[in-house]
Amino acid sequence: MNEPSPTAHSGHKVDAFPPSRVLISPWARIKEHKVLQWSLAYLGAALALAHGQELLAHNFRWPELVGHVLIGTLIVGFPVAIALAWYHGHRGMTRLSAGEMTVVSLLLVIGAGLLMALVRPNEERAPTSSSQSAAAPTASVAVVPFVNLTGDPSKDYFSDGMAEALIDSLTQVPNLKVPSRTSSFAYKGRSADIRRIAQDLGVSSILEGSVRSAGDRIRVTAQLVDASTGYHRWSRSYDRQFGDIFELEDELAAAIVEVLRGSLDSAHTSQADRSLPTRDPQAYDLFLQARSMSRLGNPENLRRAVAIFDEVLARDPGFAKAWASRAITLTTSWLLGTPLPQSLERAERDARQALALDPSLPMAHTALGQLNAVRGNWLAAESSLLAARSAAPNDPLIRTTHAALVLIPGGRIKQARAEMVEAYRLAPADPLVLAQNAYVEAAFGSPAQAVKFADLAVTLGYPHSGVIQATYALAAERNGRCPEADAQPPPPIGAAALADVLHRVCVAKRVAPATKADARSALRQLASKLNSTAPTPIWELLTLAFVALDDLDGAYGLLDRAPQFGLSSAVLWRPETRSLRRDPRFQAIAARTNFTDYWKQYGPPDDCDLRGSALICQ
Repeated sequence: MNEPSPTAHSGHKVDAFPPSRVLISPWARIKEHKVLQWSLAYLGAALALAHGQELLAHNFRWPELVGHVLIGTLIVGFPVAIALAWYHGHRGMTRLSAGEMTVVSLLLVIGAGLLMALVRPNEERAPTSSSQSAAAPTASVAVVPFVNLTGDPSKDYFSDGMAEALIDSLTQVPNLKVPSRTSSFAYKGRSADIRRIAQDLGVSSILEGSVRSAGDRIRVTAQLVDASTGYHRWSRSYDRQFGDIFELEDELAAAIVEVLRGSLDSAHTSQADRSLPTRDPQAYDLFLQARSMSRLGNPENLRRAVAIFDEVLARDPGFAKAWASRAITLTTSWLLGTPLPQSLERAERDARQALALDPSLPMAHTALGQLNAVRGNWLAAESSLLAARSAAPNDPLIRTTHAALVLIPGGRIKQARAEMVEAYRLAPADPLVLAQNAYVEAAFGSPAQAVKFADLAVTLGYPHSGVIQATYALAAERNGRCPEADAQPPPPIGAAALADVLHRVCVAKRVAPATKADARSALRQLASKLNSTAPTPIWELLTLAFVALDDLDGAYGLLDRAPQFGLSSAVLWRPETRSLRRDPRFQAIAARTNFTDYWKQYGPPDDCDLRGSALICQ
């Protein structure tokens, strides 16, 4: 008996697998479904889309992740496109079904959301609200540290000096934007991408190079790199005698200006005249050694740097930068609590001698500003630091010095934070600038921002010092969390002792009054061991601890003993010390700061009014 043939409801016979289709080859079926045409069309569209994204990413400075996500999406989409081609070719459909439209719409919404998240403005991802400009000016160049190829790390000072001299020379060219040494040298020893450096510093070109030396001969290779493409705009090597170093620096700077001529104002394309710092190459070499050593900051290196500066000035008494650099080194030794003999007196003589030789020298004005702040001469300090900033507007350390040594002790916190934000914009990868921002944010701003700055500073090489530990402790306290107590008995005074005390204070604030009394007693014992060599943050944190335990007598007793009270008066303007400012004893403390004349000229502290000589604070 024969099996019945399959039939449709209409009664017509239908073959399940028509013989003509079974016999078609796979290649013929691919052609029938137009899979090849769909694939080629998809690839062409994908290449066009990828190229368009690259152009937009460059113009709008999108992060690289946008390109990675797009390429990944296009790769995943390729088999999807082939599947759709086969499916629609088989069914003979020319339109998407309702279900397919829903899926495609959802994918488009998700993709748009991802792109919006990925292309957020830079300031939303930065530790602070400041951001770099959307497009770098064409006439702009950053000089990164030259690579020392001598094989001797102790010769780094010379390659650094070459880059620094080029920065000084190019800064003199009108309408050419050149970031300061602090800004560009923050990338030394780091494998940062050229485009990232340029974006951080807001420039369109990067000048990099290397230095070799053999005997009295040096070989310098320099390249000017286009930050948008990564390609060299210019490259050249120079072989010179060491005695020709100044001519070489001028020749290099002139070559860079020539390359950038098209983007500079046609009326200001020539390189500005540069006066030589010294005509003695040996004095210059010693100067570079001393400068490099002084920047290491520890007491022994500061002492050795001063001794080398002595040699430099003995060879060339007309070397203005050497006078100013020795002044800065001497003042730094005092600020770090390890003063060299007669450091302040010698520093003042050196700074004034430098200004006599070069009245516009920024570091000489900075040295005088530091000296006057240390001595409580606030009007003179403000004048000197404003002169330094006017002479070097792109130097972030002048701004942080102004904020830390004048604005914060004087209670002008809003302006100080604005200066710190600008310093971060100018040098977003400098560990010192980050650490200073971290401490200011912990004390006066956002604890969350403070932790971000501190983490980044440590990541970029800043030591996990007392300032960083104090930042973390302050941020934890202001966030309502108690800093960790040290399991070991704390030393008489120092970062570990502070962490232990802050922990006990934090806990005591949340428990019975009897426990607060015990914490007050322990705090007074610790404060009695504090001497004049203790860093300023320790005095400030102990004062905060007294205020937190409602022990204003202990706080004022500590403030009465504070050395150089003007610089350590930042604690008076903290949000937590409002009760100190409302106490009648505050008038005497405010008068001791010697800021009254400064406040009369530049304005009183935030949230305060000056009535005659009395400071009334909310």
